[in-house]
Amino acid sequence: MFFSSRNTGSSLGRIKQHVTWKYRYWRLNSRFHRERKKGNRIKLIVGVREPVSRAVSGYFQSLMERESGRDINTYVDGFFAYCPHMLPLKWFDIELKNRLGIDVYKYAFDKDRGFTVFSSGLFDVFVYQVELLESLTRELGEFVGCPNLELVTVNEASEKWSGELYRKFKDEVAMPFSYLELMYCSEYFNHFYGEKRKSDHMAKWMEK
Repeated sequence: MFFSSRNTGSSLGRIKQHVTWKYRYWRLNSRFHRERKKGNRIKLIVGVREPVSRAVSGYFQSLMERESGRDINTYVDGFFAYCPHMLPLKWFDIELKNRLGIDVYKYAFDKDRGFTVFSSGLFDVFVYQVELLESLTRELGEFVGCPNLELVTVNEASEKWSGELYRKFKDEVAMPFSYLELMYCSEYFNHFYGEKRKSDHMAKWMEK
């Protein structure tokens, strides 16, 4: 997650990041158009994550080491001020529906198994809960045609310099009820997690 409202690095670093992502987008876009011209189907793999946890993880992912050693309340203020909280709630409408014509909310999501597979136009789509990814290796392997698929975990927030601070934030910070209602009453949460999961997640972030 990129926090565009924060000055998180040097000017050179931000330029490098911008160029890198532009290049990756160009390569992916070129490949997409080549495959479409050939009439080949295109597989999309999309992960969803409980939105409050996603926001907290993304915020600590964006912190620079020079921001260490501050009072916990400073990080709380920064989280609410700079985190794009609505991004996961609107991502499917912006990126899939508007750009690719895929309305993911038209397709039932198996909340118990944690994933679903459907086809829309040229696309075969695998949508999964990030929290259950490790248990879905076989299903994901079948989807991509790789029965011996192995998953490797990288870029874990808990393993970075801010790991202890990240754990402290999750253990000690209580979220406002109004914020939790906004996130957990959303179409996004109801579609991928459901009403019966709402109380558990509310309690997780309110009880400290």
